Amino acid sequence: MAGFNIEKRKIASGELRYKCIVREKANGTIIHNESKTFTQKALAERWGRKRVLLVQEGRVTEKQKTVTLSRC
Repeated sequence: MAGFNIEKRKIASGELRYKCIVREKANGTIIHNESKTFTQKALAERWGRKRVLLVQEGRVTEKQKTVTLSRC
């Protein structure tokens, strides 16, 4: 069973961010866990609903890889 929840967080500058956490559990064990942070709650909710559907359909096999680019 997959689901999502949203945490409201305040960053150092005082701005609000919304962290959406998507989890899937089987027999009480977490088998899939991912999160993403957004500036708007509506965006976090939309992403959460979309990811839950993909997880339930079995179309998510691994987390999306994040690449961080540094300035040279």
